[in-house]
Amino acid sequence: MNISDLIPVVVDYEFIPLDDGSVNVLCGVARNIRTGQTRKEWRDEMTATRPIYDWGPRSMLVAHNLAAEAECLISLGQPLPRYGLSLIH
Repeated sequence: MNISDLIPVVVDYEFIPLDDGSVNVLCGVARNIRTGQTRKEWRDEMTATRPIYDWGPRSMLVAHNLAAEAECLISLGQPLPRYGLSLIH
């Protein structure tokens, strides 16, 4: 698969770090760069069975800090996409 085949989805969550190393997710937003479709959700709308974005086999999560956004997905019990791009090193 070429990178041009991937569907970039920019994700950002707001969260509170907890003492045990986990996070309390407050809200999140995902924007599909190709379609322009944006989805915004508050914590009470997010569940493990209803992720903020349907991560298909060609989806690529794009985030300023990929590790932080992945931690939010894990905390919510949501799947991680196969591909990711972090804008910080």
